[in-house]
Amino acid sequence: MSFTVQSNHYFSSNSSFICNELIITSQRINHQFSNKLSLSMKSMLKSELAERAGISVTTLMNWCKPYHQELVKLGLRPNAKVLPPKIVAFIAEKFCIDIK
Repeated sequence: MSFTVQSNHYFSSNSSFICNELIITSQRINHQFSNKLSLSMKSMLKSELAERAGISVTTLMNWCKPYHQELVKLGLRPNAKVLPPKIVAFIAEKFCIDIK
């Protein structure tokens, strides 16, 4: 099977569209999963979450640094000791922390 240059260009732009659609779909699924997960979550102290992960609070916060902007959008306040359910769900999902 051979393709012309024009066909390759078409497939490139089409695959970019498909890729973008997959990313959007993935984000929607993650958002829906996060919302469902946060409904079953409770607020938790940073120290409790860190203990469940088997690490110190300092290490937990260092792990969260790359996700700082996302956490702020979810409602994380500076120097908060108690984490809201959405943030607990986000951190547990990102770092595979079993909180049940």
